[in-house]
Amino acid sequence: MLSERPGLYGGLYQYYNVNRIYFALYNLLVALFSAGMIVLLIWALVNNNKVLFKKACLIFLGLDLLIIIAEVYLALHFQGKG
Repeated sequence: MLSERPGLYGGLYQYYNVNRIYFALYNLLVALFSAGMIVLLIWALVNNNKVLFKKACLIFLGLDLLIIIAEVYLALHFQGKG
């Protein structure tokens, strides 16, 4: 059930008041990078590579921090319509 209403059943990009393309690119990049990091972590575990695993964990934590900062920015960018 898609509608033009922002929120759960509408476009979240409208809720944050950003362009649809930029919001889709943001979500795509986060998903692709996260999937790559998960593959890298599994690869390091399978090969018992402790150094690579530590580096991948630090990069993944950095990604989490970056995502949190971006989500806070989007939440602060929100402009109510009322």
